[in-house]
Amino acid sequence: FVEKYGVNLMKLNKLNDAKKQFQFIIHEDPKFTSAYNHLGNIYIDNYLKSKYKGDKNLATYYFDISLSLDPYYEQGLLNKARVYILDNNFNLAEKTLKTVLKKYPKNEHAITLLNKLNEEK
Repeated sequence: FVEKYGVNLMKLNKLNDAKKQFQFIIHEDPKFTSAYNHLGNIYIDNYLKSKYKGDKNLATYYFDISLSLDPYYEQGLLNKARVYILDNNFNLAEKTLKTVLKKYPKNEHAITLLNKLNEEK
């Protein structure tokens, strides 16, 4: 319930309130993979909305924690690829997207991103 509430707060752009919900979840269950991923999303969205003045490193930190808990966490891998693309590290982005597709071959988002990366080569 708390996770859904936090996600809904994100959709309403109440990011500080959402952040508190995800931090509460992590406090209660430090292995709650998606809570770390949601926190990473909050930080990466702030980074993008502030025209690259937010804390992308904190987003990466939370994505890395989610992936340390579950190395094949689909959304965590996609978000990590997103960070690699923002960093212009297209080789790691491609490698990460291929990892997604090995485990989740029908992931449309990964297919689309990988196709875009290949078009730009």
